[in-house]
Amino acid sequence: MEENYASFIIAKKPNLILTYKVSGFQDLSRGMFCKLTIRKQAYIAILIKFISKPSDSINYISITGVLKDIKPLPKPVLALLNWASDYYLYPVS
Repeated sequence: MEENYASFIIAKKPNLILTYKVSGFQDLSRGMFCKLTIRKQAYIAILIKFISKPSDSINYISITGVLKDIKPLPKPVLALLNWASDYYLYPVS
């Protein structure tokens, strides 16, 4: 099974962008709200982008779930975030 990875913005820590495995979760798309764990603390995060396998040797952990009852961020909002990131030369957070 191929492992897939994605970058997430943590809802309560918007300046923190983390990479997690997303293998085994079907129908994921950018803007979806997911559950993940940081040091045994549960957080809600927004999937910002899919990435190829990181080149480092870190053992990445998987997200713990997908919040399907919350609608994903609309594509225009994601486009605005990307534009602002490019314009201000600052990560999408």
